[in-house]
Amino acid sequence: MRTPDLFADSRRRIETPAERHSRLALSAARRLKRAQQRERAARLVCHHLRCMLEQDQPKGAAQRIHEIRIRRLTA
Repeated sequence: MRTPDLFADSRRRIETPAERHSRLALSAARRLKRAQQRERAARLVCHHLRCMLEQDQPKGAAQRIHEIRIRRLTA
């Protein structure tokens, strides 16, 4: 995986992980109405919202919770 060039465009603001999860949750919510597997798509929206809220938790606890939720999403 290539690392992004942070100085390529100085006008572009680097988004925080919480902002990224917020953006991903909104895009998943928009796709929800036309999704074939609505339950799985809804879980994905919830996953991104939880990740957004977990940014304030200590790193170890947040990582364990994140791994458990990823396993549930892929099940």
